[in-house]
Amino acid sequence: MITESADLPADFAEQEWRKYEGQLPGAIRALASGTFGPAEWQAVLLHVQAVWVRHPDFARDVADQRAGRGEPRPVGDDVQRLRKQVLPEIRTVTAGARYALLRRHRAAHRYLVDDKGFVPLGNEHGNLLGVFFPLSGSLAVLMALPARAPAALLL
Repeated sequence: MITESADLPADFAEQEWRKYEGQLPGAIRALASGTFGPAEWQAVLLHVQAVWVRHPDFARDVADQRAGRGEPRPVGDDVQRLRKQVLPEIRTVTAGARYALLRRHRAAHRYLVDDKGFVPLGNEHGNLLGVFFPLSGSLAVLMALPARAPAALLL
């Protein structure tokens, strides 16, 4: 159960979503057509930053990461607090990343857009190198992480 307080609203993740939700479809269309400007790119970046704290597996992923470090699993409001704590850290990581727009070739399968909203990309050594964010069936953003990014934030 999430209890609301002045510094931790019960719908924190949804408040983040509402900051860009109305702008995102138009921003994706503008990126797809090549007519985007700073406002559209900002909406996409807000999505890239917030998608991890919003996705349905956040609580499980954080619990697994903490357990892997020998820390207790989050319970109750801990998960909501972690969402709020992690978002500024994700913003720091994304600020140092490089980005590319990926367009689906007409002969390729469509990108799958699901409720998680991203796919971590790594190498054979288990190092996280980037994150793939499908925005539509034919457009995605690839974020290449800086060499010293705290990869655990984005799993």
